[in-house]
Amino acid sequence: MKKIFVFIIVAVTGMSLFSADYIDLINEGLILLKQGKIEESIQTFEKAKNSQPSSPYPYYYLGEAYYSAGKRKEALDNYKKAIEIDGNNPDFHYSLAHLYLAEGNNEECIKSLDRVIEIAPSSITGKSAKKLKASVLAQTQ
Repeated sequence: MKKIFVFIIVAVTGMSLFSADYIDLINEGLILLKQGKIEESIQTFEKAKNSQPSSPYPYYYLGEAYYSAGKRKEALDNYKKAIEIDGNNPDFHYSLAHLYLAEGNNEECIKSLDRVIEIAPSSITGKSAKKLKASVLAQTQ
């Protein structure tokens, strides 16, 4: 019984350290991205992804970094992966909508904005999505 208790303590402590490393990587990547060090942020988010492949956040932030680098295909792949893992995060769909808008794909942009509005209609992101949708619809008519 004592061995099981010690094992549980060691396992929990190990997971806490692992999580701290992951969070540190995400934070470091965000700082690098805000500093305009895009390639370095991509490398850092890749490490976070490898550390926690089941978390949507490294994929989302990789999408943001790739989008900043002008690499839309990579951004699209990462946004979609983040949404595959967590389809209920309005920020993921909102960023995807902006990518579609930048590509001139208004139909997919509207679909992504509709999803944001469905998930979080009264949030700041939801309200922004409503405004952007109205603007896109006005331009297409």
